[in-house]
Amino acid sequence: MKEILEQLSDTFPFSVLSKRELEIIAEDAGELDLSNSESLFQVGSPSDAYYLVLSGGLKLIRNNPGKGRLILEIFGPGELVVEDGFSRNTSHSSEAAPIGAVKVLKISHKVMNKIFDSNSKFLLSWMEMIAKWLDYYQGRLASMVFLDVEKRLAGALLSLCRKFGKKDQKGTMIAVKVTHQDLSEYIAASRETVSLALGDLKKKKLLQSNMRWLVIPDLKALRKRAE
Repeated sequence: MKEILEQLSDTFPFSVLSKRELEIIAEDAGELDLSNSESLFQVGSPSDAYYLVLSGGLKLIRNNPGKGRLILEIFGPGELVVEDGFSRNTSHSSEAAPIGAVKVLKISHKVMNKIFDSNSKFLLSWMEMIAKWLDYYQGRLASMVFLDVEKRLAGALLSLCRKFGKKDQKGTMIAVKVTHQDLSEYIAASRETVSLALGDLKKKKLLQSNMRWLVIPDLKALRKRAE
């Protein structure tokens, strides 16, 4: 429980809560371990909880039969899985699938709603978080419309570095296995186009890769390419 309390206290908006409020959440919450083969939730399944990623990664997927899939977001450690702002016992509109081995904290709506009702500061902080995510999603949508594939790809790689980056002798390693297909669904481009763009980034020495990991040698240079 101590580790859960520390994780919650380090995560906005839970960081605005009192020690007792954090304890109430931690006492009720449950840890879930997911493998590659199981989703956290599926489209249409009951939405009765919020989820905080403790380790590993989760991709939030919207599937359109006959037209392909879009990864709405990839969540890393310390991030809440934001699907919509105040899901109150409705159903999920997306699928949350693991990237490798993932551990998440499940926090029930029932407990959260009690704290929303009793703590206006927390409610305002939660609304602030949702507003920031809406701005972020609008920016993602704009990039898909107005930026070329290589810029979108560079931006996606930078985002993955922020979430999963680990310092490596060769630069910053993205410490989860992300496939070409994942990247194509994340930036709304074909897999073939993404593979070509990755090749171009390698030629420009902005990216290195092996069978398992992607490494960014120079974050500043990649950030400049994403602008």
